[in-house]
Amino acid sequence: TVARAETTALADAPQEEREAVERLRHGDAWVRRAIAAERLARYDCDASGELLSDLATDRSWAVRTYALVALSRRGLPAPKDLLELEREPRVLRAALRARHPVPTERIAAAAERLAASASLDDKLLALELVLAAPEPPALPRTSEASRPEELLRTIVFRMDRVQAGVLS
Repeated sequence: TVARAETTALADAPQEEREAVERLRHGDAWVRRAIAAERLARYDCDASGELLSDLATDRSWAVRTYALVALSRRGLPAPKDLLELEREPRVLRAALRARHPVPTERIAAAAERLAASASLDDKLLALELVLAAPEPPALPRTSEASRPEELLRTIVFRMDRVQAGVLS
């Protein structure tokens, strides 16, 4: 049998650690709040899970991604209704990578918007969202590519030498 690690509560952490987490959680810079999410992932108590859920609703999309990944590592779900309302495709991608359930219509809306963009980065993110979805939504027929394979072909053929080199 596998030995189970002891539970680690934030309340049992040294006072300096608890104060540091609080300062980071309320930091003005998004990177400080993201570090708070990483530090909170170390604990497995309800209090730290609630703090992570709070960070999953942060104003910065980057902090939301760190918090969702930390919640997943802890085996905790994303806050109720969070992913139904999320519009930032990078957060949706992080949620899918972390195995949080993301509504198909949310993925479809983001993928449609990104696939229609002139930016290759946006098109690539659209492809990632569609392919990472448990039930991949169809790309809109109005876009230049209605299937993931066509979108990938569009992306590759529009790359310049530097972009192709980065991809390879």
